[in-house]
Amino acid sequence: MKNILPINDNPYFRSYTYFGYHQAIISASNNVPQNVNDEIASIYVKDFNLYAWQIDNEQIKYEIHPQNIIKFYGNKWNIDMNVVFSRLCNTNDEIEISIHKQLNTNAWASIVVFFTDVYRKDSFNNSTLCDIQMGNYSKDGLFYKIGSKSRISLLTNPSFPLKLHLVRVGDDVKLIYNDANHMQQEILFDNNELNFTYEKIGFAVNMGCNAYYEWLFSNFINFRFNFESQIPIDFLWNHYKNWNPHTNDYFIDYNMETEKYLQIMGFSVLDYIKLMINLNRYIETDINDNLHLRISDDHGPFFHQNLIYGYDDSEKKLYLLYYENGKVHNATMNYIDFLSERNNLSDRKLYVYKYDMGYEMHKLSSKFILQVFKEFRNSQNISYYESYYDLSFYFGLNALTSLLSDKGFAKLKSDIRISHLLYEHSICNRDRFEYLLYKKIIDEDFYQRIYDVAKAGCDTSLILRNLILKMRFGGKVDDTIIKKFITQLIDIETQIADLVICKFERDISLP
Repeated sequence: MKNILPINDNPYFRSYTYFGYHQAIISASNNVPQNVNDEIASIYVKDFNLYAWQIDNEQIKYEIHPQNIIKFYGNKWNIDMNVVFSRLCNTNDEIEISIHKQLNTNAWASIVVFFTDVYRKDSFNNSTLCDIQMGNYSKDGLFYKIGSKSRISLLTNPSFPLKLHLVRVGDDVKLIYNDANHMQQEILFDNNELNFTYEKIGFAVNMGCNAYYEWLFSNFINFRFNFESQIPIDFLWNHYKNWNPHTNDYFIDYNMETEKYLQIMGFSVLDYIKLMINLNRYIETDINDNLHLRISDDHGPFFHQNLIYGYDDSEKKLYLLYYENGKVHNATMNYIDFLSERNNLSDRKLYVYKYDMGYEMHKLSSKFILQVFKEFRNSQNISYYESYYDLSFYFGLNALTSLLSDKGFAKLKSDIRISHLLYEHSICNRDRFEYLLYKKIIDEDFYQRIYDVAKAGCDTSLILRNLILKMRFGGKVDDTIIKKFITQLIDIETQIADLVICKFERDISLP
């Protein structure tokens, strides 16, 4: 048997494994298009070419192919990806589609077929779209809904192609459906149950805004620094438990098991890993990276976190991600190597990740962004309180300024993760403002002003990171040069924060 889960091996953040692996899962190609040419949905519409359709579109792109296949594409930042196709409904009428692809852009992303009395042109909300609908939610699967009644679940995890077929015969309506693994099913309603007239018939692709980008650009604004910590610098984005960054969040549920506990339950480690992958779970565990690097253990094994996302019994290997020189790499490992004495741990821990996006639609908030930028500018942390943060922690601009102290500067030079995180922070800020422009939260004039400053931040932090890399590889770099770029970066970050605070305070206070 073989099962390989989707993964993004070039994640947005990779300063630490818990960034890189978390992002590798939540931004995989089944959740986030890797480029604007990737399909977000693909459907077959029976007899599509025989009718004239009214098309109400927000910002989704589509192509109509031969044999009535329609392929849908997003925009760069996956915003407002909704479109509705409708036409007049006849006394005896039907609509049939088959869903071949549908991305998990958010928990309520859906593809539906419908009848309606009066279609509301500007509504892309399933709860108000129509009077009779059958569709597929990206999280909850196949459902139908009659008017204002609660939706009824039909298949919780349908396999594609998924056929949705609505039939009207006079006042009676029939719902017909089946997926690749189930026999065709029918549900019949007569008009005594429904009491509707039907003016419109159609289908809709409602992918909305991608929750990943809404979440991404709501976070990674503020960070903290501590000279003595094993993780000296870190974004303020998620809460720890037991001083451990593995925590449940909007996208990921996790649990930890030990090898000893698996033995009690009757599982070998390898069998448990394969079982979890078959349940669409990812597994993070420590693996001897010397096996990847093909070097001996003469100086001892080097156990480090790896993310396992697939297996192949025919070739007897695991698919995984690991870190080498701070970068995420794709690799395979033979079962024999994984089970070898070189890779043995006395009580291996396995962190099991389940992708489970929250039902609460994550929406970017201008007020929250303003609040966190204020905290960054004022060197505070209110939004991400942790009980163990004490006077040894610096936040926001003070965290940057502390890098100019003797202890901070020594730490910066000795730990490449610090300068790389600053670079990732600059990249995220630059893209955050483009996203806000796409969302029409900021206008073109303000975007150009702040983009120029944010771009300078990217250039400065990249130079700073490369200088540290050069020094780490034996090159000579004057300390005064490094401190000059730190000072420049502090000035740039101050300008960005001041611009955001001034703009957002003014806009939010407007009636």
